[in-house]
Amino acid sequence: MLPATPSVIAVLDDLIFLTKIRAAGNAAGVVVTQARSTAEVTRLLELLKPALVIVDMNSAQEHADDVIGLCRKNAGNPYVVAFLSHVDAHLARRARDAGAYEVLARSAFTQRLDEIISHATHSADAAD
Repeated sequence: MLPATPSVIAVLDDLIFLTKIRAAGNAAGVVVTQARSTAEVTRLLELLKPALVIVDMNSAQEHADDVIGLCRKNAGNPYVVAFLSHVDAHLARRARDAGAYEVLARSAFTQRLDEIISHATHSADAAD
């Protein structure tokens, strides 16, 4: 039996960033699925068993730190990366407190996106 294609959940409502994440995922052979609510994240965590969850802390849809906590409590324990506006120190602290493995400014996230997806999905492959 062939291993399943690694997956990524992107919790955001910014279509520009979703496009960038999907392009990086396609290049790495990874399926990227968007989630816009805690309920969607819960369903997708069980369904997809993602290697990586990317959370936009500036998303207006949900309390992003609650989503991070939910991911960290999931049995699959996906790698969680949060990104945000570089001027929002309060949100960065909330992401760290919730358990994000990495908290990055939007610009750093964009620069490291290929690396983040590759690292998380290859780590997941090694764990299987």
